[in-house]
Amino acid sequence: MRGARNTLKNRSGFSLGEVVISIAILSTGIVSAVSMLSYSMQLMKTSERHVVANNLARSGIELLRSKRDSNWLFQSGNIRQNWNQGFQEDVTETNYYRIDSTEIGAEFGQEVRICKYTGAAQDNIKELAALLTAPDPELEKYRIYIDQNGLYTHSIGELAFPNEASPYFRQLEISYGQVEAICTAEDCNHIDIKSTVLWFEDGTPQSVVLESQLYDWYERESTEYYGKEADNPCTFA
Repeated sequence: MRGARNTLKNRSGFSLGEVVISIAILSTGIVSAVSMLSYSMQLMKTSERHVVANNLARSGIELLRSKRDSNWLFQSGNIRQNWNQGFQEDVTETNYYRIDSTEIGAEFGQEVRICKYTGAAQDNIKELAALLTAPDPELEKYRIYIDQNGLYTHSIGELAFPNEASPYFRQLEISYGQVEAICTAEDCNHIDIKSTVLWFEDGTPQSVVLESQLYDWYERESTEYYGKEADNPCTFA
C-alpha cells in the first residue's frame, strides 16, 4: 500500500500555465482555419460572379449580332431591312441600350428586343456607379432579373409572378464614330460595341467590359434604304 501511494504521488501532471498555453494554441489554429475557410468561400463567390458577369456581357454582344443577322433575313416586298434596324438612331452620338431575347409565341420562338435609353442622364453605368454606394433609380433601369425559368432578362415580370432581381446591371454602348447626320453605305457599315455588366460587392462597384465591332458585310442592292428611323422603336427613360 505504501508503495502504491508513493507511485501516485510521484506522477507529474499539467500545470495551469501549460493548459492555458495549449488552449491558446488550439484556439489560434481553429480561428485561422475558420478564417481561411471564410476567405475561400468569399473568393469562390467573387469568382462565380465574375464568370456570370462575363457571360452576361458576352451574351449582350451575341444578342446584338443575332439582331443584325435577323435584319438581313427580314424583307418587306423586295426591300431588305436595314442591317442596323433598331439601333441606328443618332449616329453622331454614343447610344445606350438594353437588349433581351424575348418570347413571342410557340410558333415564332425567340426574338431579340433592343431598347434605347432616352432619359436625360446619358451616362455609362460605370460612371453612374462611381458616384454611388448603392444602386440608384438611373442604374436600376439597367438591372437584370431572373425569370421563372432561371433565365436572365431585363423584364421585371408580371405582377402576379414577378421576376427575381439579380445583382447585375447590363448596358450596351453603341457608337458609329460618324460626323454625318445620316449614314450612307460608305460611312455607316460598322458599329463599335461596348457591353458592360456591373454589380456591387460590399458597396464597391465591380464590372466586366467586353468590346467588339459589327460590320455590314452583306452585299445589298442600291435600292435598299439606309436611314435613322426605326419601325416601332423600343425605348425607355
